[in-house]
Amino acid sequence: QVDLSPMSASGPTRKANGRKPDLSAPGVDLKLILSKSDTGRVIQSGTSLAAPFVTGAIACLYEASPHADLATIKTALM
Repeated sequence: QVDLSPMSASGPTRKANGRKPDLSAPGVDLKLILSKSDTGRVIQSGTSLAAPFVTGAIACLYEASPHADLATIKTALM
């Protein structure tokens, strides 16, 4: 089990036994390129940094199966 970042939502859900999050992605202490920094790199954290990982994974799944429906994509991600 991996600990969630304090900024991640862990529920609650409408289901009594529901667990959240359904999916997680890297979003803490990521090394990023930043041209306006002294070194050209910075370390940042946030959910907005995790979103591109998930979006990229979804794009790859749709590239492999262009006609897949959302339920199929979600199952593949899980």
